[in-house]
Amino acid sequence: INKALKYLEGTHDFKSFTKTDEEKDDYVRTILKTEIKEESNIITISFLGTGFLRYMVRNMVGLLIEIGEKKKKSWVEACFQKRICLSVFIPMQQ
Repeated sequence: INKALKYLEGTHDFKSFTKTDEEKDDYVRTILKTEIKEESNIITISFLGTGFLRYMVRNMVGLLIEIGEKKKKSWVEACFQKRICLSVFIPMQQ
């Protein structure tokens, strides 16, 4: 997860991490810092950036969870290079 998290830092086109039917003029955003902490069985993932797209953070965290559970290999870099759309769904807790 830490390796994949570091790939998210920097300036990238985050279209793969947003709502697929949303059209914007610019999908480029800058993530300045990422951090993951675990305390008392609670994992906190933090993102510091210049701006975020709708569902961007939710989809990034969903991918990181799947990587952590070994459901997906760390293909974050490929997402940026080839603009692979993600189908990450995180159910809301009741």
